[in-house]
Amino acid sequence: MFERRLAPTDSPLVVLTTTAGSIVLAFVIGAVLFLPFVSNPFAAYLSLFDASLGSLRGLGITLNRAAPLILVALGTCVAWRSGFGYLGFEGCLTLGAAVAAWFALLSVGGDAVWVAMPAGLFFVLAIGLSFAAGGIWAGGVGLLRSRFGGNEVLISLMANYIAAFIVQYLVSGPMRAPGNLPQTERFPAETWLPNIMPGTRAHAGILIALLATALVWLLMSRMRIGYELIVTGLNPRAARYGGIDVGRRYLLAASISGGLGATAGLVEVLGTQHRLLDGLSGGIGFVGIVVALLAQWAWLERAALVDRMPALRGVFATIGRPLHVTIGPPRQPDMIQISSVTLVTDPDAGHDSATGAANDSANLPGNIAANDGTASGASAPTDDTVPMTLTVFMRNQASYAVAWPSLELTLSDIDGKPVVRRVFSANDYVSDGAQREAGLSPRNERTIRLRLSAQAALASNYRVLAFYP
Repeated sequence: MFERRLAPTDSPLVVLTTTAGSIVLAFVIGAVLFLPFVSNPFAAYLSLFDASLGSLRGLGITLNRAAPLILVALGTCVAWRSGFGYLGFEGCLTLGAAVAAWFALLSVGGDAVWVAMPAGLFFVLAIGLSFAAGGIWAGGVGLLRSRFGGNEVLISLMANYIAAFIVQYLVSGPMRAPGNLPQTERFPAETWLPNIMPGTRAHAGILIALLATALVWLLMSRMRIGYELIVTGLNPRAARYGGIDVGRRYLLAASISGGLGATAGLVEVLGTQHRLLDGLSGGIGFVGIVVALLAQWAWLERAALVDRMPALRGVFATIGRPLHVTIGPPRQPDMIQISSVTLVTDPDAGHDSATGAANDSANLPGNIAANDGTASGASAPTDDTVPMTLTVFMRNQASYAVAWPSLELTLSDIDGKPVVRRVFSANDYVSDGAQREAGLSPRNERTIRLRLSAQAALASNYRVLAFYP
């Protein structure tokens, strides 16, 4: 009578086994790398987590490392959503750090141009200069793309080497400090990003990254220019047909993304290094791209992640609330139990009376009703159809709310051959939108009554399946 449809990839056992196996395999491969050094891999893993999150000092260092990665990831989001495949963040970061270093050495000190400059004004000007330098650098790539049809991927990758050579020249020549090392003098302490956590090295770079995140969200989701950037990325021809200057949008996207990458360089040089070094970036420009891709995948696959880990729903709901993005309850068919199904014919009921009965039953506590007139896949009634009432007792066995499933009713003949099939979506039997979005409450049972008309003359058996499309 009852059959539970559960795809192998959606099986909790398969998901748990795959996830746990992947994690264990990653740790095993990492442990093998320690063997040639006669080191204890377990001690190394414990040290890894303890050094990053096990203390305030480690947390501060983690925040410092996260700030430039966030800024590069934001630049990646702006560029790629605009259809501009920019990969030159290493160069932008390097040049942004160079400009910030020049300004730090110029603004404070014995030979300073502006000795009495307030700290707040200094940081605002430094950020503005670094952003402008990165915007001009990346904007050149955008100009080549928009005016001459150049490939921004190849051009931006090659530009990374040019930026690296420029900084090598600066730290080996005009800006070199006394000594044999290719680096500048140490910046005055007044130009360092201030600490935000006493007793740690956490500096204000993470605050700059969070502010940039808010501004990028405002640009891309609440401003017309952001809408035009997104449309340009989705379909340049349609954007051009709609009156959008695609070339200028490419140039703007390149400038914004380059400016964000250069700001990451400022955070690194004023917050952590406190001097300009050769090889300052250390691959941050490329790692930040990976961070953006992982964040995008997690957001695009948020429904699948919530299905597998319901505890994440609150996290995604908090993130999506300011974006007006609704995160539905997890879809877990193994938690839906159909305890009883009853299908009876009602020859005295017409379609009008059926609708009235559905409305009456919907007002009863714990009952939900629907009429076949809205059921997906239902055909128009004919003269030889019989009105029927389907009653389903559905229970959520989970300790959290789950999404309302679709129901499939199959009438079969004596040989088991299907003769009638009806599919009811959640919209068909849950008319209240708020109740539908909230899902079936935890540890709760609901009675669902569905009215339909079908040719049941040859039907001798029936079954109901709960599934998610």
